[in-house]
Amino acid sequence: MVTDTKDSQAVETYLVPSGATFTNDVTGTTVVDESAVKPHPFKAIKRAVKKVVKKVT
Repeated sequence: MVTDTKDSQAVETYLVPSGATFTNDVTGTTVVDESAVKPHPFKAIKRAVKKVVKKVT
């Protein structure tokens, strides 16, 4: 993962061949230490439960 110095919220995908050095070919990028980034926990979305309405006779 690499960050950029631009002030835009955009994503750019690069295909880097084996043996190539990304930081030498694309200027202005910094390598991110992924061990320092904490992932957000995944919370499953609860399904809506339909209430059954009893008819009064």
